[in-house]
Amino acid sequence: MLDDCWMTSLKDEKYYHECLVHPALSSIDAKSNVLIIGGGDGGTVRECVKYSQISKIDLVEIDEEVIKISKEYLKEIGGEAWDDKRLEINVDDGVKWVKKTRDNFLRRYIYRLFRSLRIFKFIIFRFFL
Repeated sequence: MLDDCWMTSLKDEKYYHECLVHPALSSIDAKSNVLIIGGGDGGTVRECVKYSQISKIDLVEIDEEVIKISKEYLKEIGGEAWDDKRLEINVDDGVKWVKKTRDNFLRRYIYRLFRSLRIFKFIIFRFFL
């Protein structure tokens, strides 16, 4: 539980992460880079590393403690995905990270929306409108 909201469950997480990732990535045919904002439990990364077409995965998580706890106590979720050489972990606010990054080549965005549309709106307006 984080901020009085359930973030994940070992029983149900695979349904959530599979449905989040596979529709977005099922059509990639060339080398792609993926940005995940949120996702400190590792489940989204776990599903992304299944795609050989992905050359880089940027995970931006605002709370490093979420990642540490997930690696230690929720090993079933992230599994070996944490060790994938394509993964780069960035502990930062998602909007701030996107604003300062020079990597404008990102083609796939996976944003785990819980409470705010702030990051989603920023990405849409910056890259697509």
